[in-house]
Amino acid sequence: MFIIPDMEIGGGQTLVIRLANYFSKFHNVYLYNARPWLCEDRVYNMISDKVHILDSKGDPNQLREFVIAYHIDTINDHIWWSDKIAYKAVSDLDTKIVLSMHGCYEALMQHPDWDEEFDILAPDILNRANNIIYATDKNKRIFSRIPVEEKSHKIYYGYELESIPIAVKESLNMEQDSFVFGLVARGIKEKGFGEAVEAFKILKKQTKRNIDLVLVGNGPYIDGLKKENLNERNIHFLDSLKKPSEWIGWVKIFDCGLLPTYYISETLPNSVIEYLAYNVPVISTDIGDIKYMLESEEAKAGILLNLHHGIVEVKELAEAMLTMLIDQERYMEYKKGTKELFSQFDIKNFAERYYSLF
Repeated sequence: MFIIPDMEIGGGQTLVIRLANYFSKFHNVYLYNARPWLCEDRVYNMISDKVHILDSKGDPNQLREFVIAYHIDTINDHIWWSDKIAYKAVSDLDTKIVLSMHGCYEALMQHPDWDEEFDILAPDILNRANNIIYATDKNKRIFSRIPVEEKSHKIYYGYELESIPIAVKESLNMEQDSFVFGLVARGIKEKGFGEAVEAFKILKKQTKRNIDLVLVGNGPYIDGLKKENLNERNIHFLDSLKKPSEWIGWVKIFDCGLLPTYYISETLPNSVIEYLAYNVPVISTDIGDIKYMLESEEAKAGILLNLHHGIVEVKELAEAMLTMLIDQERYMEYKKGTKELFSQFDIKNFAERYYSLF
């Protein structure tokens, strides 16, 4: 059984669904939503027909009944709210718990007011888990408070290429020869949407080439940003995509993928993995393990920006975008490097490492 924290757009949520879909090809897989009142159709519709989606009330007693009724051998819970409901449901059962971290523990250590139960339950939850999976070393901060590192395992995410139709530039009135910058992320300020817009405006003044900026995300912050830029015909907001993984069609036309993130829980952003998967050079920031996503001893797949006082500098972002636009040799080096850097996110290696713990 996989437990997802909610069915809203987010990297951790997407990863759970991709795992469940992959394992459902070979095993009997159940999926439980820890917070069923948080659900988007486009996320729900990403789930394979082979996955048994349980009718959740977000109730530990109900979850316990499902675990017993369906003879669940292993639970894989992702993100704090899933960890919490799994613990409350099966703390005294023999069911194996494999807990997957995504950055929420270090965030809750800084903001315990996000959940008043965190300080109380975190030690019991981590001690009850049979195995703990983390993606980046910063996830291990909680181990200084709760010493359970001996049963922890570092596993990078995995991604399987999708046969999503490529988007059509003309649908957004782009010129066919336009160089397209794109940003796909949860629609919050800390993902760098505002900085991307400001950097793009600077770049527009520095070049005569046709360039466009595509922003894929939704939410109140995006709504405000969209209103502020109604007259910017080369800035396109895709905030109402409905089809499962529809954004991948747009990633496929990006010439450069952006993620100028300073989000506190950033770990291994799926958007960067997706850019690499479709050979799109990247501009991102040095937070989480993004550095290792974009650079190895053998290759580079993009430009890494340092954060200054916790945020990205718009001027530096604009300079990096200009480099991608005019330095053809470096651009092709990064494009070639995407294949090498994406290899670390092979779905089969990822799934095999998870299965060894299940």
